[in-house]
Amino acid sequence: MAAGMTRVWTAALCIIGDEILSGRTQDKNVAQVATWLNDQGIRLAEVRVVPDDQARIVEAVNALRERYDYLFTTGALARRMTTLPLMPSPKRSASRSSCTPRRARSSRIIIATVRAG
Repeated sequence: MAAGMTRVWTAALCIIGDEILSGRTQDKNVAQVATWLNDQGIRLAEVRVVPDDQARIVEAVNALRERYDYLFTTGALARRMTTLPLMPSPKRSASRSSCTPRRARSSRIIIATVRAG
């Protein structure tokens, strides 16, 4: 990165739920998450909606966590994936060490934990 340039942190949001895809429930999280991330200096770069299918959830989470600095999920993740162990993400742990003091908050440490698989 050139001197004087500020790094742009990016995030993705994975929304999980058949009810969102069917239209039975309207998502209300995207705008709130995007606004909060913007306030933190993080750009929401992608939003993906996946069904309540563990294989599809794992596929989406793995793809998004490799592409962006942060990954947030909403919806059925806790209900569907509680049997998968938590592990620290090496990429996220490395990025935390270079955080500016403004971003070095305990909430970012939680984000650095991902489900194995």
